[in-house]
Amino acid sequence: MLARVFAVSDEKALWPLAERLLPKRGIEAYTQALMDLGATVCARRKPLCERCPVARDCGARKQNRIDELPAPRPRRELPQKQVTWLVLRHAGAVLVERRPAPGIWGGLWCPPELAGKRPRGAKALAPIEHGFTHFRLRIKPLLCEVQERTAGRWLRLEDAGAAALPAPVKSLLARLRAGVH
Repeated sequence: MLARVFAVSDEKALWPLAERLLPKRGIEAYTQALMDLGATVCARRKPLCERCPVARDCGARKQNRIDELPAPRPRRELPQKQVTWLVLRHAGAVLVERRPAPGIWGGLWCPPELAGKRPRGAKALAPIEHGFTHFRLRIKPLLCEVQERTAGRWLRLEDAGAAALPAPVKSLLARLRAGVH
């Protein structure tokens, strides 16, 4: 809201201005009023200028810059993380393990993560990119055909659509079922 009222596009210049406007008393009511006004009247999209108590003095309105203020925040580069999944397959089923409760995909089933060396005979599948709000994840699946099942939960590929799996796992298993690697 202050960016529009004072027609300020530089966020760094806005902070000192906002600090100068703080009242000596009643700061809680003042900041709550600013937040309420910004959320209900001076919204980023479709502001209700006709209902604004400071519309007459609004710099953005006078300069016809309502749509460009406040300036959009630059998108910050998200950190990139990488994991390798070991996709063990036997007779149309893959080994999955439950993810630990705290953390991404907690409680859902995923192929085990590979911590060591790439197993002999493992076939690299197309990497999967998945975005979270605070980072991007690049998944490198390695397909290993095994002769017999080891201990653990084996999920038949045709049952993957109904299982508690994260979207990237469902996508990967659907590709495997369709024969697309």
